[in-house]
Amino acid sequence: MPRPIPFLAVLIGLCLSLFTDRSHAATYCVGSVAELRSAVQAAMTNPGDDEIRIRQGVYAIDATIILTTAQPGWLSIIGGYSAGNGLPCGAFSGNARSTVLSGGGLRQILVLGYVPGDASTSGARYLFTNFTLQDGAGSGFERGGGLNVSMSGANADNELWIDNLYVAGNSGYFAGGINAFVAYGMVRVTNSHFDNNSAPGTSSAHLAINANAAHPAYTRAVVIANSTFTRGRCAGSAGIGYTRGCGVGVGLAAPLKLEVANSVFFDNQINDLSVEGSVGAPPTEQAFISRSQVPIYNGTVAYTVSGAITAAPLFVDPANGNFRLRENSPLVNSGALPLPGNYPALNGYDLDGNQRVRLGTVDVGAYELQQLEAIFAGSFEP
Repeated sequence: MPRPIPFLAVLIGLCLSLFTDRSHAATYCVGSVAELRSAVQAAMTNPGDDEIRIRQGVYAIDATIILTTAQPGWLSIIGGYSAGNGLPCGAFSGNARSTVLSGGGLRQILVLGYVPGDASTSGARYLFTNFTLQDGAGSGFERGGGLNVSMSGANADNELWIDNLYVAGNSGYFAGGINAFVAYGMVRVTNSHFDNNSAPGTSSAHLAINANAAHPAYTRAVVIANSTFTRGRCAGSAGIGYTRGCGVGVGLAAPLKLEVANSVFFDNQINDLSVEGSVGAPPTEQAFISRSQVPIYNGTVAYTVSGAITAAPLFVDPANGNFRLRENSPLVNSGALPLPGNYPALNGYDLDGNQRVRLGTVDVGAYELQQLEAIFAGSFEP
């Protein structure tokens, strides 16, 4: 989670605020759909590293927020802000459900693209964190009902970070929740819960990631960690010798690698994780699954499993959509740190905004059980 950037001035009476320094970086505080739309347009065309802070509340998206740019730099879209310390976005909550972007079951929510041209070596980094994408709907052949991100440029080192998102009730032709493409770079998904998303015509109801190439420094071009994927629904679609299912679909070009760590998949139709490599032999792509529960894996990429968890996950109330962990869940304290790859550690909070690392390690999935601390809070003396 980026540290708050100090405001250089306050525009009283305006919730949408822009502050610019010598590097042209900007911070925006938004409290309406119109302000969010304007901030996205300004940030994606502004040179520099920009941050959009979304105030807590429900945002009914009246028209899909769509923008494609050739402007490099960092863009962070962060939910959970409220008024405090005399500033419109001066206080912060780590609960992803406090900020909701809703498509109302009528339209996609966010469609963003970085298209610098293959000759450019200037990359972009997009971070989406601490909010909810809900009831987005792609029509026709639209991918990613909640979020569709494409980062092009064969020589531009790009990064896509999806962190602390609750992605629920979205649908699309393919990848009902989130569709992500990175031509050269890395994709990281952490601390997120994908629930009840669908792809009625094809597959990958929750999430689809396609990575074409990556800098050698990224030992894992795609990392999925401490995330929960539940109740994915889809028709399924044909892969090369197998059927793509309704959980997560990953496409890797040679010789890229995928890591799934500390994550749980539950009640996804057909299969939970499908990983495809490039056509040709021998394949050099690899998938690694560590400290996770992935009941059904398939695809064309060989995979290695370590510390598999096979016992029933024991959620609080899965029938009613509560996928937090019971105290006797085998997922409690079963994760491992540090995360694989050359990336920073997890944020300090889980999807509910609670402490992420407890008792020296993490729970598997997007939620960290808190109640166990009460067992050790008292004294053993009379």
